[in-house]
Amino acid sequence: MKRILLFTLISILGLVSCNKQEGGDKNQTPIFKLVSKYNLTFPSEGGTGSVRYTVQYPVEGAQVEYTCQSEWVTDITTADSIVFNVQPNPTSEERVAILTVNYLDQSHNITITQKSNLPDYDIHFEAKAFNSTYYGRQESLGFNYFIILSEYGVTHESGYDYGYKYYRLDLYSDQTGFFDDTLPEGEYIFDNRNTGDPGTIASEFSILLDTSNGDVEQIPFQDGKLTVKDGRIEAILTLSNGQIHYVTYEGPMEPGYPNIDEDAIMSTFNSDVTANVTGGGIDIYYRGDYYGIGCDSWLVNVIEEVDGYSGEYVQFEFLTERSTSGMVADAFLGDYTTYEFPTENFVGTILPGELQNGFHPIHSWYSRCNSGILDNNYRAPLVGGTVTASKSGDTYTFVFDCVDDRGNSISGSFSGTIRYTFDHSVE
Repeated sequence: MKRILLFTLISILGLVSCNKQEGGDKNQTPIFKLVSKYNLTFPSEGGTGSVRYTVQYPVEGAQVEYTCQSEWVTDITTADSIVFNVQPNPTSEERVAILTVNYLDQSHNITITQKSNLPDYDIHFEAKAFNSTYYGRQESLGFNYFIILSEYGVTHESGYDYGYKYYRLDLYSDQTGFFDDTLPEGEYIFDNRNTGDPGTIASEFSILLDTSNGDVEQIPFQDGKLTVKDGRIEAILTLSNGQIHYVTYEGPMEPGYPNIDEDAIMSTFNSDVTANVTGGGIDIYYRGDYYGIGCDSWLVNVIEEVDGYSGEYVQFEFLTERSTSGMVADAFLGDYTTYEFPTENFVGTILPGELQNGFHPIHSWYSRCNSGILDNNYRAPLVGGTVTASKSGDTYTFVFDCVDDRGNSISGSFSGTIRYTFDHSVE
């Protein structure tokens, strides 16, 4: 009898205990945990990652879900573990993605870090100074930006001090610098053929100028890539000696050199100048849409004495209607006023005289030559006024009534015949 009662009691207790446990499952809050490492690092080549998880007291029909904003994390599944694929990193920057996984109202973040696509390098040079010159089109499709990355900068394009490194790079972009000659964003690839195509680094003028050992050593590059993005420059440059240099710079990328005063007076004259020349020689340079502004550029030089290229000298840069068929003879004839920056009325203007790199006269100037050498003590930029170009027979005449940057009147008439005509346009 006792044995029957004891068995019955045990059975009842067992039923009570089971019912308590089942009731507990239904009332417990689900617990979602990541149970393996969830801060993961991948090489630049990418790969597959997985993170294990557990769900205690699951709710029927509920599933683990995910969100990820980075497109390079793909093929994400959450069936048994969280599994995903990391695509190769083609950039020279390390990148980070956050993969957020949710179960009902609970969430966890998986941090995915991927290394940059940088090769092993011998030197990491962190440039602190940026200098550059914008040249326009140099008989090329691209627009030319010549930059120098260094520690302390240079006072002019060919300048340097002993004890430092200077990375001199000749870049070509698809963006004109006529209005803003700040170095454009983009990727530039080393070009041994020196095509001047957009997105290239021309090898001919790109060197490492190294004076760090007390000597001046010019080391050419044999390969390289440079990226400009978000105010930062990164370059991987392979030198002719086989070394790989990783060069970085972060900061302003405006052109110029610190010793150049943009507001300095360029004219050397203290009074008005009148010059009349006949029988001179004329050189004409047609450059097509040199500035990428939708009109043609004609650089016209007139020298007083053809033999020896000496005497009074005047240079005009005329902007004319864009030709769709290349150079058209005498298309620069007509009346012109001086262009005023930054208006977009280009056609029928001459570009005012400027000094490139602080010493090289460009655009429109009045000066004097001696055996082909400009006299820097006798010159004036033409910054305002009018010019008329006309022709009678084989004789071309340029009548100008201009002012220099001191307010002096620079006027006169130059006439002569054409010596040479050069077509430097790129179609």
